[in-house]
Order: sequence, then structure tokens, then C-alpha cells
Amino acid sequence: MNEKETWLRNRVYIIFSVFIFFFAVVLAKAYYLQIIKYEEYSRLADSQYERTIPLIPRRGIIYDRNYQELAVSLEMDSIYARPALIADKQKVAAQLSPLLTIPEEDLLKKLSDKRPFVWLMRRVPPEQSARVLKCEINGIGSIEESRRFYPHRSLASTVIGTADIDSRGLEGIELTYDRSLLGKPGCLVMARDALGRDIFPEGIKVVDSEKGYNLVLTIDKIIQHIAEKELEKAVEKCSAKGGMAVVMDPRTGEVLAIANCPSFNPNQSGAGEYTPSCRKNRVVTDSFEPGSILKVFTVAGALEEKVVDLEDQFYCENGKYRLGNRMIHDVHKYGWLNVAEIVKYSSNIGACKISENMGKDCLYHCLKGFGFGDDSGIDFVGEVKGMIHPPDRWAKVALGNIAFGQGISVTALQVVAALSAIANGGLLMKPYLAREIVDDYGNVVEKFSPVVKRRVISEETARVLTSIMKMVVQEGGTGQKAALEYFEVAGKTGTAQKVIPGVKGYSNKRIGSFMGFVPADNPKLAILVLIDEPRGITYGGVVAAPAFREIASQALYHLRVFPESNTLKVEEVKATEDRAVEKAAYAQEEGLMLEEEIAEGKVPNFLGMSIRQVLRLGGKYDLNIKVTGSGRAVRQTPIPGTVLCERNCMVEFQPAT
Repeated sequence: MNEKETWLRNRVYIIFSVFIFFFAVVLAKAYYLQIIKYEEYSRLADSQYERTIPLIPRRGIIYDRNYQELAVSLEMDSIYARPALIADKQKVAAQLSPLLTIPEEDLLKKLSDKRPFVWLMRRVPPEQSARVLKCEINGIGSIEESRRFYPHRSLASTVIGTADIDSRGLEGIELTYDRSLLGKPGCLVMARDALGRDIFPEGIKVVDSEKGYNLVLTIDKIIQHIAEKELEKAVEKCSAKGGMAVVMDPRTGEVLAIANCPSFNPNQSGAGEYTPSCRKNRVVTDSFEPGSILKVFTVAGALEEKVVDLEDQFYCENGKYRLGNRMIHDVHKYGWLNVAEIVKYSSNIGACKISENMGKDCLYHCLKGFGFGDDSGIDFVGEVKGMIHPPDRWAKVALGNIAFGQGISVTALQVVAALSAIANGGLLMKPYLAREIVDDYGNVVEKFSPVVKRRVISEETARVLTSIMKMVVQEGGTGQKAALEYFEVAGKTGTAQKVIPGVKGYSNKRIGSFMGFVPADNPKLAILVLIDEPRGITYGGVVAAPAFREIASQALYHLRVFPESNTLKVEEVKATEDRAVEKAAYAQEEGLMLEEEIAEGKVPNFLGMSIRQVLRLGGKYDLNIKVTGSGRAVRQTPIPGTVLCERNCMVEFQPAT
């Protein structure tokens, strides 16, 4: 009996164990299916009885550095039809055709579609949507979708770029920071029957999209407007092919403005009316031979390596110097010049002789140190490196040519970054366009800070170069037209021949340029202006320097940078402005319209006025007023009292404190 009981007990244990084993297997499989693979199998199940139509996500806002909107997303109605619910399709097509501006036959074709849901028109203007929905046609409805809009039209358009119809960045900042700006797409959810046909048992279900993060740029909208306006005037004045202008804070590498001419309106970018060259940010994507502006960096290397001293004299051959099989010319005939005078008078021959003292390797490493021939690292897609060949590939005349800016190609951004290294005491900064990424509540998601790439020259060399570059803008220098009344400017002119594509040689077309920083001894701005193919006089000191002067003076005024000199104290400037504000306010109270400024052909003084007063005054005299902020006018461009050359004026307002 004991043996039988033992056997029976063992059989029970074995059966129980087998049962427990299979139960554990089933439990594990259920856990795998219901927990681990839940989302995957849920999607598979949903795909069998649901179909989704994606909706455009709402992109984040792009702001300038002062939180002024540069790119926004607007909610607009998209008109749809459910053909199965429309009885008289011919009548509906005839009714909606003039409202949607779609040919009646095309509309009838859509309404006759066998699908249960079709789009009639995406993202229509509010007034157009209202007219359609007012008809109250069964089977016709609307759903909100997002559309990108650029409130300032062409302002900074080549920097900001565009987004496509699906709200994805195509170019510029829109593309560079697409992952941050692009929100999570929403969708329409439709059910399917057993045969896979779309049905709407409970109407249309909309899953809302999630908005993307907002992006704050280093760009200053006012300075951007100033740069674009003055560049356009300079290009028009000399009937040039185009131009570029860059404004940077030399202390941080923050890009305050990038202007390209011609430009484009991104709100009309789908119309096909703009050529690809109009849409490019040529400051970053195009390279050119710099010409004489490169002499500053040649001299910088020579001084830093102690190859020459400031007072060393070089004989400039009275304007002609044979270098190998080429003849090097100066615009004017010079005899003996020291290093500072070579830069001041922009002597090609003098620069050649300095480079001969340096040698190939020294000059090459100096220019590479300033960032030429390498990426600047800016956060912008499509940057080119330019070109500087290694010394072992240089031709016999290359050492002399490169010294004054031939045989090397650079970008405008590289030039400004290198110039900033002189302005800030010798540090090459990484240029950048984005300050921070934030959410709708102002919380910082990611912050970008200045980055020092390397020290290029010593502070002492930078000070010496600054003193030399001041001479360029003084009497006798090539850049006198860049001089400011109350600030010292350190700068350099450039006039470069353009290379004939595919041919070893130069055309008779030129690029005129001026680069400089201001105030010279405490720089707040580093600026480059480049005019492409000017007609008539082509010298950079004539075609580009005046634009530099206007950009610098107005930008300093906007930044509230006051001169510190005996001729005009800071307190005097502030007092003058205070009196101007009081005068403007008093004039408004008395019903006066400041007619004397307009009569004299000068920009009126809007300081202290309200938005309503400014717009009323601007409308009376046919001025195109651009308003930013709210409250009372605190800044304006052009500056009050300057010559009224155009009808555009930007006025900034702030609440009274």
C-alpha cells in the first residue's frame, strides 16, 4: 500500500508540475503579448480597422534676440468634402467654384470621388473659409491646419529660410533647427469596415498636433533692417549685381545681421518668381577672392611672428613690380612705405614684399589660423570652406598674390569672424545664430553660449593692428568715406578682380568691399559690406565704405552706444535725446505735426510719440512706418534729422516706466 500511495502521490506531483509548467508558459506568452508587445500589436490592430490622414504640425516661433517675431505659424482652415453625403454634386460644384477659385469641372471631379473624404483646398484665408462655410452645405466642412507666415516679409529671409507645405524646413534656420521647431503631427482618424472601406460611424475624429519649440536668434531685427536697407541703397547707387553685409558682435561671435541683395519674400516662395540665387544666404554659401582686405591678416601674421617691425620700410617700386612672370601694380606710385602705410594706402607691392619676408609656410599657417579654408562652425546648413591650397601646391607667384588677396577664396562670414579676432584682442570666436531654444512658457530647453576656438594673435599685436586700421579711415587713407563723426573706426578697403569660371584668368568685373569695427578701441560691432560687380567706380572705399558708415552709425544709435570724447559727452547726447522727446510730445499736445523736418527733406523725430501719433504722421506724409513694441517711441531708424532718402522708417516702442 505504501508503494501504491507513493506512486499515486508522485503521479499527482508530476501532473501538477506539468500543469504548472504549461500555465507558466501561457502566462509568459500572455505577458509578452499584452505587456511587452502591446504597443506594436495595438498599432497592427488599429491599422486593420482605422486609417489616419496626417495633419500639418504647428512649428515653433522664430524670434530675434529681443523676442520680436520673425516666423510664426498661423491656424488656417482647410476645406474638405465627404462626397457620399452630397446629393447634387453638380449644383455644389457650381456654388463653390467661385468661392474657392477652382474650375467647376475640377471641383466636380473631386466631389465625384468614391473615397469618403477628399480635400478641396488646404489652408485658405479666413474670409474665404467663412464664405464657404456660410453656405452650410451638407458634406462640406473645415479643419484647422497650420501655415508658416513671415510677418516682416523679406527681412532676414535668406537667414530664416522657408518651410514646405508639410511644415518641414527646406532651407536656412528653418532647416537647421527643423527637429526643434517641428511639432508632433496630428491626424484625422477614420474607421474601416470589414472590406477595408473608409467609414465615418461617429463623424470625423481629429487628433490635435503638438506645437514645436520656439527658437531665439542672435539676429537683431532693427540692425537687420538697417543692414538690408543700406546695402540695397548701395547696390542700387552703383548699379551692382548684388551685395552682402554682415554685422557681428566681435566679443561673442553672435551674428546680429546678415543681409543679401537681392533677396526674396518667403511668403511668396512657392510662386516660382525668385531665382535660386535670390534664396541663398550667400554670406555663408558663396566664396570669393577677398582682394586687399586680406592684407590686414597678412600683416597680422608678419607682426605676430616678428618677421617685420611696424617701422620697417619697403620700397614699392613706384607702382610696378615684376613677380615671376607677372607684373604687380599699385593704383598709385609709391616709393618707400612702412608697414602701417602699406595698409593705409593699400599697396599690393608692399604686401608682396612683406610676404616674401614671411615665406610660404608662415603665411599659410597665419591665414589658416584666422579660419580661412575651414568651416567657421556656424549653425547654418550649406556653409562652404573657401579655398587655400597647401604651400607645396603654390605656384611661383602665389606667395605674393595671396598676400593681397588673389589665389585664395573666402566667405564673407569667415572675413567677419577673422576681423572680430583682431577687434576682441586676438581670439577667434565661433559665429552662431541661435541663442536659445525655449518652450511656450519661457522655459529654456537649450542655451547656446560663446565659444572661443583659439587664440590667433596676441593682444599687443591686435592693438597694433587696430592703430594701423584706424589710419585707413583717416585723411589720406583709402577708407575715408567710412569715418564716423563721433567714433573712431578701424577698417580696411578691398577691391578684387573676379575670376573667370573655368579659365585661369581674371575678368574686368570687380568686388568692392569694406570691413571694419567700431568703436575702434572698444569694439561693439564688426561689419563687412561687399558690393558685387559695381559699375563705374569699383573701389571698395567708394562703393562699400559709405554703406558701412550708415550701418555702423545707425546700429550704434540703436544699441545706445554713446561716444566718449571731449567733443560730445554721453550726458550731452542723452540730454539732446531727452529734449527731442519733450519737443515731440509737446508738438503732439499742441496739434503740431513737425512739418519743418519734412519740408527740409529730413527724417521727422518720432521719439516720445504714441503708435497712433506716429502712424498718423507717417500717413500724412506718405511714409512707410514699421512698428515694433508698444507704448512710446524710444528708437527709430533712420535717425531723426538725417536726410530723407527713402519713405521707409522703423520705429521701436517701449512701455513708459
